[in-house]
Amino acid sequence: MFQRIMAFAAGAFLLGPMTVQAAIIQGSFSGTMTGGTDMSGVFGEPANSGMTGDVVTGTFAYDTTSFTSAPSGSTDTYSGTGPGALTITLKINGISHTFTDSANSSIYLDSSATSEVTYAANASSNVGGTAINDTFLLDAIDRSNPFVTGTSLNQSFSTTNPDVSTGSFSIFDTNPTLQASGDFALGTLSQGPAPTATPEPASLALMAAGLAGIAGIRRRRAIR
Repeated sequence: MFQRIMAFAAGAFLLGPMTVQAAIIQGSFSGTMTGGTDMSGVFGEPANSGMTGDVVTGTFAYDTTSFTSAPSGSTDTYSGTGPGALTITLKINGISHTFTDSANSSIYLDSSATSEVTYAANASSNVGGTAINDTFLLDAIDRSNPFVTGTSLNQSFSTTNPDVSTGSFSIFDTNPTLQASGDFALGTLSQGPAPTATPEPASLALMAAGLAGIAGIRRRRAIR
């Protein structure tokens, strides 16, 4: 009887939903600096050098479970509700700087004819004498080739040389001193959906036990 109960329990678990996992969405972008100054050599420039013409590449990632939204038809504005909800890594001259928001990020999606997406991350903290004051904004609009297909955070899209793009950042950190700010125009932007969740080892083991238990019960019934 005990074995039969365990088999049914395992089978029920097998048919039930797997452990819910956070949806981590990743993407990338590239562009060209249209203005700005690397005051302290954050990106390898001599102090107070201009960055116009420098190539920009970057990646971003966000956790869909850390955002809340205020839907409005074909548009949706999501607000980050936890530190690290949106993380952006910017690379210029082969040197990277990561913007990790401090519960003050947002994502805007517009799937109308305007076809627009905006990512904004703001980091501000002061711990142990180290101050971080970073902001990042990326906004793309492409009416000629609409690329945003809905208002779900978990979607994939891409655009190249959008009609309108705004990229800007500022870095004013101390201890160590990191200071740079500038603007860039987008060349490419892409975002992929969350990877398919895979069962954890414990779930797989229980799944196997459930199958074995159900098979055992069927064999006993066939013998009888």
